[in-house]
Amino acid sequence: MSSSSETGRASQTITVKAPFGVEIMIRSGAFDEIARGFDRLELSLPHGIYTVRWECAGKISQQIIKLKDAPLALGYDESADRREAEAIATVVSLSNSRPKGSGLVIVVISPDDGGKTSLLRDFRVSSLNDKGRKAVEGTRWDAHQALVFDLAPGPYLLTYRNPERILIDQCVHVHPTRQTVVVMASARISQPERARNEVRFRTREGINLAATRIISLPSGAPMENLASRLRVTGCLLDRLARGYFGPDPRLWEQASQFADPYLRMYETSLSLGLSGDPNDDVDATPAIDLDAEPAEIPSGQVVDAWSSADTLCAMWQRSLNGSVSTDLGFSDLPAPPMLELSWDWATRWSSTNPGQRKLSAELVAASNARVNASPWLAWRSAAKRESGAHIIDTISHAEKVTRVFSEVLTSLAAPTTSKRSIRGKAFEVPSFDMSLLSPSTRQLASTLLTKMADAPDGGPSRLVNDMISYLKAPPAEVAQQIEKAMLEVTAASGSVERVLDDVFTSDPHKGRFGGRTEAEGIKVELVDWGSSNDPEYLSLKIGITAPDSAPKPTGPVRLHLHPTFNPSLELVAWKGRKAKFRCYAMGGFTLGVETMINGIRLELDLALDERLPDWFRER
Repeated sequence: MSSSSETGRASQTITVKAPFGVEIMIRSGAFDEIARGFDRLELSLPHGIYTVRWECAGKISQQIIKLKDAPLALGYDESADRREAEAIATVVSLSNSRPKGSGLVIVVISPDDGGKTSLLRDFRVSSLNDKGRKAVEGTRWDAHQALVFDLAPGPYLLTYRNPERILIDQCVHVHPTRQTVVVMASARISQPERARNEVRFRTREGINLAATRIISLPSGAPMENLASRLRVTGCLLDRLARGYFGPDPRLWEQASQFADPYLRMYETSLSLGLSGDPNDDVDATPAIDLDAEPAEIPSGQVVDAWSSADTLCAMWQRSLNGSVSTDLGFSDLPAPPMLELSWDWATRWSSTNPGQRKLSAELVAASNARVNASPWLAWRSAAKRESGAHIIDTISHAEKVTRVFSEVLTSLAAPTTSKRSIRGKAFEVPSFDMSLLSPSTRQLASTLLTKMADAPDGGPSRLVNDMISYLKAPPAEVAQQIEKAMLEVTAASGSVERVLDDVFTSDPHKGRFGGRTEAEGIKVELVDWGSSNDPEYLSLKIGITAPDSAPKPTGPVRLHLHPTFNPSLELVAWKGRKAKFRCYAMGGFTLGVETMINGIRLELDLALDERLPDWFRER
């Protein structure tokens, strides 16, 4: 039975349900959001068109409905989630049936291609310790698209290929008492490739980094509600990737049903992510107390005490916010963390407490070769591995390098700093063109200039902290990158002076356009000239004419001016058989003309026109 809403229109009840880890959204026909939540939404809405949307870990399904006289109930289709959970449960059960239970299980959910492709051959797992990395042997099950490894607790390096077929490294910290399960998804892309005289599209397949989910399961325990566990994990990771921080009571309640330390880590990162900048006055309460004993959860199970690189990074973030204290430095990080957000916290901590140890090769690679894999931290495997460096006292070195570089940029970034004189006329020219720099150096320089403008009195210490946050690298790597950029800027600024000298003393279009002012009756000439508001400049009126017998132009006249003009290329439309253009110049130069008629090119050397004053022609 319908009722009336506050708007006076007839209304009806709509009920939308979703399982654990699926968020519900209802939008109006104009796509305005009406309601959002987990588990169940029930509300009375006016008759009309609505969109009901279910979202889980970036996967979206929606239904357009028309609400009329009868109540409407809708639910989420779990069939695909159940099939995925059953495939994973089969692999984990086979792993548990082995004489020695596996510490790490990798499952790749690939497209249904009849088993023609397998990404398992691309995978390598290596242990990380003080002596470096060491490959670990595992068992490959192609039929299930899975790998299993018998691993002791600790950090391991996962190496695989992304859809561009680039080798990627990612750190996974294996839990000491539980089975770590890494669920990965494959993706395909099509890229153009030239084959002889034609371009073909080649399909490549690899791991979609952002879709990875990492959970843990008790060894030998029944895997009930695995689909719900995977959905909740995906929802938490999706929020981390989107920067959607803060506690959501209903999602937190759902996550608490699973005694999984990885889920606790994701929850804690979301809670601490509220604080962002350690200078912000935000009270962020973590989902769990990292210093407390194992906590009871509603199901009666106990979360195991667990220490990983991400736990240490979370502690540093809390220390920056003043809630805890620790003496551990950045170089005490045993291996790169799993989450990108944890790495951000670690690099911020490095500006206050860099540590005294030598940086490991993986920490250096994570600083210099990161790839976009949010919410995970990942980097290019083929990046040059360096032995690292002792980073104690690098704060002062980074401050010195940043101060010098900022002074160089300040002097070069001024819009007009150099004065030139031509025949007694002094004028200002730009001191530096940042387009001469490589993209990475240009971005670094522009970011530093922006930071300096935002905090002019911040000093080198503040700039170093800002650059650490921007580059997401410890002080030693920040100093190295700034030194490299400074060398490039210094070399480019020296060439600018030479380029400016060449530009102002040369006539680059002389002879480039045929050396003639007329061809096939088409002519370019100086129609008139006169003084301007500036006594050092003349007003020049240029005319291009074409006879009636000439073909119709295929486009506007293209006038190539001296490089000191901005813009140095002007397009002038034909009006009948004539085209006119006026400019202001301080000296003679050769004007290049593309008439767009039969490919005819002309040029006009203004320095040879005796009607113009000598002082102008000789410049």
